[in-house]
Order: sequence, then structure tokens, then C-alpha cells
Amino acid sequence: MKILYFSPTPYQDIKQRPQHLAEELSKYHELWYVDPTISGMRCLKGDGALCYSYHYDVNPNLHVLRLNGLLAAHIKLQHYDKFALNTWLERHQLHALLSSVDVIWIGYEACYRFLFPFRFRNSSMKKRPLLVYDKMDDNVSLEKHPSIQKFLLKMRNALEHDADVIFVTASLFYETLSSKRSNVFLVQNGIGLEGYHYDSLLCAGKKSARTKNFGYIGMMGHWFDNDLIRSFALAFPECTVSLVGPLATEKILLPNVRYYGVVPKNQVYHWIEQFDACLYPFKKGPLLDTIDPVKIYEYLLVNKPVIAADSKEMDKYKGLIYTYETQEEFLQICGKQELALPFSTDQERTLFFQKNSWEERAGKILDVIEGLAK
Repeated sequence: MKILYFSPTPYQDIKQRPQHLAEELSKYHELWYVDPTISGMRCLKGDGALCYSYHYDVNPNLHVLRLNGLLAAHIKLQHYDKFALNTWLERHQLHALLSSVDVIWIGYEACYRFLFPFRFRNSSMKKRPLLVYDKMDDNVSLEKHPSIQKFLLKMRNALEHDADVIFVTASLFYETLSSKRSNVFLVQNGIGLEGYHYDSLLCAGKKSARTKNFGYIGMMGHWFDNDLIRSFALAFPECTVSLVGPLATEKILLPNVRYYGVVPKNQVYHWIEQFDACLYPFKKGPLLDTIDPVKIYEYLLVNKPVIAADSKEMDKYKGLIYTYETQEEFLQICGKQELALPFSTDQERTLFFQKNSWEERAGKILDVIEGLAK
């Protein structure tokens, strides 16, 4: 089976769901991973981005390519491309692959522009490939630019109608879509070791940890609760908040709030090991119930106490993590002298890893698509 995998994330970026699944699926089938196109417009801005195409092999079954974006439009202009000229130009570069693949995987709604509005009616296709939509996030709500929102909504509605199978990461997505159509499957995010020596942190009978250094790993955007972190830093000046990841929101200018920027994926577990407790401080709201955060799996693998904003997706961690509804509850948890560790034995931690590995997640996906592709 040959899979054409459109990803929202370049293969060489911080490893996320797309790269993990691509690697696992390529153990069994040939997979072409399409990096996001860099438009000529962005290239002209002079931010160091190059818009030219490339192709390289990660292994004999996993190939990475990027389309030439010299004539490609910026995503903000996709909605206004009434004649699909940009779509046609990029699609032309994929002609050979589109006519030979068995599965087309859409990991980000904007990528459906390569097929929409053609909807597989192109005569060059020898057979109709299986269309897979991997709904990882509520990208329409995450996006703030109105024209991009409108474009993503159009593509999302088309995919929810056209896809042969939809995989979702959040139970709310599953409940909403499975009530409207068939072939919707809940396949949540998982854990990758990323060079982490799994046996390096044995539980050794420890049941709690003293907390001075509170840490967070991940993107900080408009969903990140800056007010919560600021209130913590002021309430506990003797404690430190370490924030690791790209910053796309206001910086908190307090001496015990420290930013470390983006770190290589193979250093993430090293950073988590340095934290006494790990945070998931997202703003309360409808968006929160649609997120299945990879960071929670990673925090738990290292057996660190986790303090998370309560949401529908946190229900599966009951008994393993601390959750809060209000700022007062958050500060009360942080004020405890010691916090209980998630796992008291290595057997418990090993079982958690085995049940939530990317290998296990890919196995579920393969069962579905191999069955439908027959």
C-alpha cells in the first residue's frame, strides 16, 4: 500500500503526531510525507525561508518531499483563489503520486486544497484512493485571522463530508462526528521515547515530590493562561516557573518566570526531569475540550506530578494528575508542600507506556485503513 501523507508540520520540526504516525506506518507501507509548502511571498519577506522543493529519504519506505512554492500563494490568500490556480499549480507537481497512491492522508484542513474542488474526479487517477482525514485540533478556533478561518472552515466541512474515514484525537470530536456519519474512530495522541532511556527513572518507592520548580513544555499562544502563571509567580516568589517552547503571546516580566525558547525534541525529557511538577495551564473554554495534549503523556512517562486545567480530555487521567477549575484551586494545589507522583511502581508506568505508545496507536489505524483499502 502506498500512502500520500499531507502534514501541517515539516518533518524536521519538533516531533509531533504527524511524524510519529508517519514513522510507524512506514514500517509496513510506503509513505510519502509532504512538508508544508513555503510560499514565494514568504520567501520575499526575507525571513530566511526558502520556497524551493526538495526530496529525501528517511528510510527505504519513508520519503519526504516539499513542493516548489515559488508561484504558490500564502495561506491567507487561498480563500480568494476562486479559480483554484494555486491549487492546480501545486497539484500538477504531485501528478505522478496522486495517480498512483492507495491512501491520501490529510493532516491539516488547508492541505485539502490539493484535491478540492476536483474531489477525485480527475481522469489521471487509475483508481479512487482512500481519503483519510486526521482531525488533530480545532484549527478553525485556533486560527485568529478571519480569512484563514473562513478558508479552513470551508475545507473542514468538505473533508467531514468527503473523507472515507476520519480519525480524531478528542472524545468531543468523536461524539460530534460519529453522530453524523460512519467510519469515525478515536485514536488519541501517544508517547514517543525520542532517545529517552526509559529505565533511567525508576520509581524506587517514591510516592511524592517537593515542589519548587514548576515547568511547562510546548507552544504558548492565545490559549495559554498568562494570568494564571502571573498569579502563581506573585503568590510564590520562592518558586520558579520554567517555560520551554515557542512564545507567541505576551511575555511575563517577573524574575521567577523564565523562558527557555524552543529546544530539540530529544531534549524534552531532559527538561521534564528538571521540573518538580509539570503544568498544563490552558485557558478555560470550549477549545480546551478539543485538545488531547501530548505533553501530558510525556509528563506522566517521567513520573512527575501534573497540574492541569480540567477538561473533558483530562477525565482519562483521573487518579494520576491534579486538575483545577479556578485560579484559587490551582494556587491551592501548588501551595502543597509535596505532591503525589502519578505512579508508585515501575510496573504501573510500563503499562501506561505500552497502552499509549505510538506503535499501539498506529496499529489501530492500520487495522482500519487496511480493512477499507481491500
